[in-house]
Amino acid sequence: MGYKLYDGNLNTLSDSSKTVINTINQYSFCVAERDEEFKMALKNSDVLLPDGVGIVVAVKSVTGYDLKKISGADLHENLLKRLNKNKGRCFYMGSNPNTLSKITKRLAAEYPDITCRTYSPPYKANFTDAENAEIVDTINAFKPDVLFVGIMGTGTQGRDRCKIYLLYRRSIRFLRRNGDKAIAVLDRPRAGMVRAFM
Repeated sequence: MGYKLYDGNLNTLSDSSKTVINTINQYSFCVAERDEEFKMALKNSDVLLPDGVGIVVAVKSVTGYDLKKISGADLHENLLKRLNKNKGRCFYMGSNPNTLSKITKRLAAEYPDITCRTYSPPYKANFTDAENAEIVDTINAFKPDVLFVGIMGTGTQGRDRCKIYLLYRRSIRFLRRNGDKAIAVLDRPRAGMVRAFM
């Protein structure tokens, strides 16, 4: 398949340096085969989770290896527990204001020691460079420990998600007392990163 899939325990993921985590399922694999920019974003992730039975079955049929499925929802819960324990900060970029409001309310109830901010980008075919820069500036101003990026679909907004990924890799700085660290998670809400938490 050409992807390096994570096969470890979520609890062993380091939070001491900037880490970009993405998920891949059979749908995103097919989209990536037609969209080189999206494919490169997946391949360049620090951690790529096998979030789909189709991916797990494909790996087993091609290599014989018994890979374990790790869902975006599992990762989301794992990171929220860590953040709550450490009184951390998270930022949700993507989705609509109604969904983000539900997430914020649920976070306050279930993970009261997390400080959270959200940003709902305009729904349009493409973001301008200025809009992408505004998103990055908004994230930087908050200085999250974890950034959740969830934009519906993998068409033109998916490509813009890749641009945010590239901007994150190149220019987003999280200035924390203990250094430059954050975890970015890029995922589609339907894969569980947002929807499972509404």
